[in-house]
Amino acid sequence: MQAHNSPAQVIGSPARLPRFRTLDYARGIALLLMLISHSMQLLPGNVRPEDWTRISAILLLTKAATPLFVFVFGMTMAFAYYERILLPDGAVFLRQHMWRRALLAFLSFEFLVIVVETASQTPFPSIVGRLLYLRPGNWAEVLNFYIVVLLIGPWVVRWWRGTPMWIRLLVVPLLYLLGMLLAQVPLPSEMFVLKNIIASYPPSSKAKAVLDTFPVLQLSSFFL
Repeated sequence: MQAHNSPAQVIGSPARLPRFRTLDYARGIALLLMLISHSMQLLPGNVRPEDWTRISAILLLTKAATPLFVFVFGMTMAFAYYERILLPDGAVFLRQHMWRRALLAFLSFEFLVIVVETASQTPFPSIVGRLLYLRPGNWAEVLNFYIVVLLIGPWVVRWWRGTPMWIRLLVVPLLYLLGMLLAQVPLPSEMFVLKNIIASYPPSSKAKAVLDTFPVLQLSSFFL
């Protein structure tokens, strides 16, 4: 019988180490861009705290941090799980590992909501609404992107593994366009948060909250 390498052996093989170093460099660049972006937003006269949609030319460049983080996330998942899905227990292995990470991301989001909202002296009913995804916010939204992607990740990896290249190249821009189109569809106010997670919010939203949007459909293009 042919022996299968363990995930640790595959990931830690000498052939893959340079690739992981490259991902570390990309992650470092994304982190630097994120720090520059948030630092510049705090400078007087640059971007008003209540209006994060107006950005300078430099801030426009630093917004590349989010797609770069998502790209690194997708590449890391590919190195860790892409070959593993071919093993007899691959589907079960992916579900267990990805769903555990999704649960960790969800608990991290809930914890941040409690800490930040409590520190801001937010009324208790509003905190509960935020925990239940009923009230918009403008921070830590990227965790919701990771939660959704990790929950559907096992099926995404399996489908991507057996899909022809031309379909992959077609799906990537189509997902982005689909997200942009769905963002324009009006929905009841109680669906605002869910819509923001999946396809961003419409520019004409009356929710009076400018979110740090990390919509699943649009960012999945960079992830894939």
